[in-house]
Amino acid sequence: MLKSIRMRKLRKVAVDTFSIQFYPISSRLYNWTVEATYTKKALPLEKKQELYPEFVQASPWGLVPAIRHNGTTVCESLVTVEYIDEALKTGHALLPDSPAERSRVRVWTAHANERIIPHFYKLLMHSTSEERAADKNNLLKGLQQYAEAMHPEGPFFLGPQFSMADIALAPWFERFLSVGKTYRGLEIPNEGVLTRLHRWYTHLLQFEPFAKTIVSQERLVSNYSGYADNTATSAASHKYR
Repeated sequence: MLKSIRMRKLRKVAVDTFSIQFYPISSRLYNWTVEATYTKKALPLEKKQELYPEFVQASPWGLVPAIRHNGTTVCESLVTVEYIDEALKTGHALLPDSPAERSRVRVWTAHANERIIPHFYKLLMHSTSEERAADKNNLLKGLQQYAEAMHPEGPFFLGPQFSMADIALAPWFERFLSVGKTYRGLEIPNEGVLTRLHRWYTHLLQFEPFAKTIVSQERLVSNYSGYADNTATSAASHKYR
């Protein structure tokens, strides 16, 4: 799956970005404008090297997203976000100045990537009711732990500051409520500590940088059909199958 996009910062700083429309981490590249078309293809790395050499130069493993900026290439989703934040000064510092707060944001960013999101993929791809029940429980446990760590008032994870910890989870929470519910009946209870997550997401829907990234729910569900029927060929599908 590959999409070659030219993205341009509002203040006229150009960056070449290689991504796909429905990839959740692409939603993390907030506060940008996008003009592109895309083709959806499952290609081995060798074919990507042949057809899209600039993309593979930016991402040696052939995975999206990746960027090229002023001769520098960067890949891996959250590394890419952090690079854009620090190199282009987007106006929203995603990591706090305080070393203690920076470490806290990094811990909970890693928590989302390692203790929440994998269980979503497993829930979609596992076939037995026992496996799916365990995946759902693990996903909800990870969400509860994340919610307990959030600033009690918000609106964001840290409170008034939008940070990497919000970006790490927000596009996936959108998928939990749509894709997860459609294919596996996933419900995120709006009770107890999880009410904090629902308040957080409700605010994000009104937060323009995030609201711009929301995609069609119908097409989003359709795009994840390969995970639900276990025919997906992406790196994530191989990792979590």
